[in-house]
Amino acid sequence: VLVAAPPDKPKKLLDQVRDVMRLKHYSLRTERCYCDWIARFIRYHGKRHPSGMNEIEVTAFLTHLARDGQVAASTQNQALSALLFLYKEVLKVEIGWLEGVERAQKPWIVPIPGTTKLHRLEENIDAVSVELTPDDLRDIDDATAEITVQGARYPEKLEQMTGR
Repeated sequence: VLVAAPPDKPKKLLDQVRDVMRLKHYSLRTERCYCDWIARFIRYHGKRHPSGMNEIEVTAFLTHLARDGQVAASTQNQALSALLFLYKEVLKVEIGWLEGVERAQKPWIVPIPGTTKLHRLEENIDAVSVELTPDDLRDIDDATAEITVQGARYPEKLEQMTGR
């Protein structure tokens, strides 16, 4: 008597991700990193399968990382790359344009050279406690975009030495 073999169980999502990454010769570190981000994404959305989610959920997760997770911009970009890989390469789904993602801000702490007075140093240190809202940052970005840089960076003789 012949008994039919049990039907193959479909592979789990992260196993599918690993298979595609290995087929495309991604490094083991990248594989682990992407799988970690994909697992975090799934947990963040209550263990829903990503095939049932779209750019709205991706946007919500990436914004959560920037706002609540306070991750660096490069970390947020890494999570974005992992999710784009998941949707494009594994699920074969094109997700829409990710508008409305709150981007993580780079920590722009710039030292002021030449501070010799103690009270000026204390003022500079106090600037770290200033918190800017996304609207404040947008206003600053808009204002700086309007500035036209004029003149040379170096005097002509030094400019020639730079090889530019």
